[in-house]
Amino acid sequence: MFPKARQAVEKALSIDPDLAAAHSALGHIKVQYEQDWDGAAREYARAIVLDPSLALTYHRLGHLYAMQGDIDRAIAASEHAQQLEPLWLWPRTAAGNFLYYAKRYDESIRLLEQVLALDDRADGARGSLIRNLIAKGDYGRALVEIDKRPLQAPGSNALRAEALALAGRHEEATLELDRVLKLSKQRYVAAYDIALIYAALADTESTFLWLERALESRSSLINFLAQDPMLTELHGDPRFASLVQRIGIYHRVLPRTAADLGPA
Repeated sequence: MFPKARQAVEKALSIDPDLAAAHSALGHIKVQYEQDWDGAAREYARAIVLDPSLALTYHRLGHLYAMQGDIDRAIAASEHAQQLEPLWLWPRTAAGNFLYYAKRYDESIRLLEQVLALDDRADGARGSLIRNLIAKGDYGRALVEIDKRPLQAPGSNALRAEALALAGRHEEATLELDRVLKLSKQRYVAAYDIALIYAALADTESTFLWLERALESRSSLINFLAQDPMLTELHGDPRFASLVQRIGIYHRVLPRTAADLGPA
């Protein structure tokens, strides 16, 4: 859908080149689909100049900072978005997710529990909460959270199998993997999700196979590859370093305009 979205954004900008929401959307497309980090930063900067009250731009800018590994700045951007739209829960969820990637699990859990107390149907917050619980080794509570309701969130197809595998319940985890693989033949399942399952099962070769597919298919979580706690065991493998290098955002100095215009 991203190419169609880009066409719509380009049409909007041809009608009004100063439409802040369109520049913000174009930045999002450049991050999630084109992996054009510099271009995304410029689009967000332009959107902020045109309309500094647009919370969505700061929310998206936070993701760009987090992908770059600048968690403090990412959280600041999310907090600024929250100030602009106090009733909008996604910036709080995003901040919780950023804390997860920083391995600040307890802080992340507290924030995500606050979101779920306000809206128990917030799948993004529940999915991130479950990832934290798995990372902390609380597999029992993770499975309880998974069973509360069907999840539709990035990485959600991997969660049950991850929790089972890391809890030592390998036979059940393998059955869940089989279910996810069959599901992927019926509808879209992110290749990154399947890679996470293989990583939890300690199947390194299959993990790298599916990470390659995730990069090729532009799975939404692939941009957090270097920070994902579930893939720490792969860091010593040169194939992992190669994937990180090909993504190309880590330790990158983005255009100063975006950094200057974003919240400090």
